[in-house]
Amino acid sequence: MSNSRKARLFLFFCWILAGRLQSQQMLSDAWIKQYKAVMDGVAKSWVQKDYAKALDGLNSARSLLSYNMPFPTDIYAWRMVRALKTYTLVMTRLIEVDLYIQRKDSERVIQLSTQAQEWANTLNEQGEDWNRVFTQNQDEIFLRVEWLDRFNKSIDRARKLYNRIQQHQK
Repeated sequence: MSNSRKARLFLFFCWILAGRLQSQQMLSDAWIKQYKAVMDGVAKSWVQKDYAKALDGLNSARSLLSYNMPFPTDIYAWRMVRALKTYTLVMTRLIEVDLYIQRKDSERVIQLSTQAQEWANTLNEQGEDWNRVFTQNQDEIFLRVEWLDRFNKSIDRARKLYNRIQQHQK
C-alpha cells in the first residue's frame, strides 16, 4: 500500500472518529435528559408504591446508560456515567427494600438494605471522583451539581434505612 493511500485511509478514520465524537457530544445532552426523565418517572412510581413500574424504569435507565457509555478518554463523561450506573443500582436496592417490606420478608429486607448501604458507599466515592474532574464548561458544572445532589439524597436514604433496620434487629 502506498504512502498516499495510507495517509488517505488514516484521514478517513480520523474523519469517522471526529464525526463519532461530535455526534456523541450532540447526543449526550439528549440522552442525559432522557435518563433524567426516566429517573423522575421511577421516583414518581416509587412514591405511588408501584414498585414493578419503578423497577422497569430502572431497567430502562440501565440500558440507556450502557448504550451511551462514553470513551474512557473523556474522563468527565466516563466518571459521570459510572456514577450514574451506581446511582441506578442504589435506587434499585432502595425500591426493592420497600417492595420486600411490603411482602413482609424481613430476611430479604436486611440483605437488600445492606447492599444498598454498600452501593451508597461506592456511589459516594464515585461522586467524589467525578467532582475532582476539572471543567470550565458551565453546563457540565450545573449538571454535576444537580446529580451530586441527587446522589447525596439517595446515599442519605440508604444510610437511614440501613440504620433503622439494624436498630430493629437488636
